[in-house]
Amino acid sequence: MASSWFRRGSTPSAEPSNAQAAQGKPLLLIGFDEATSSWEVGQEAMRVLQNIPGPLCTVSVCGRARQGKSFLLNQILSKFTSVDKPKGFVVSPTHQSCTRGIWIWSAPISMTGPDGRRCNTILMDCEGVDAVDQGQQHSAQIFSLAVLLSSIFIYNQIGAIDAIAIERMAMVCSLAKRIRDKALPA
Repeated sequence: MASSWFRRGSTPSAEPSNAQAAQGKPLLLIGFDEATSSWEVGQEAMRVLQNIPGPLCTVSVCGRARQGKSFLLNQILSKFTSVDKPKGFVVSPTHQSCTRGIWIWSAPISMTGPDGRRCNTILMDCEGVDAVDQGQQHSAQIFSLAVLLSSIFIYNQIGAIDAIAIERMAMVCSLAKRIRDKALPA
């Protein structure tokens, strides 16, 4: 449903009540526990998601570390809430990444697509792929989770998309398709 909003010549429209969405905050949806070497679901984020009336759409932004993913999501939040500089996802001017795991914005943005259908949209911020302190498997897992959880997946990269980025997207899309196919009833 959400993908129909991005057809050429059509734009989703924000609802007047979206000023409340600017009052939200980032919540950890999925984090990695170093002590147990396992992924954990953030309970506060789960409670928030369970209380959002459907239909629900997710927009995630992934890409390499320190490429402006959180900044881009803050710009999207600003655009659809009409708040000039909302207190959004954490950004840092240093070379140290600040997003770990997958985070959501706690307040949905209500949108109406060109077809007239309404959807509560959740913004999802992902840990940078290829972060200096993370291995390739960790990066692939973050990327795969984001693809699987997304209605709309945005790959953000500064400059031209290189062969490594294309290979990564092909590998993760293939993995996500296999997971989806196994989850479907026979």
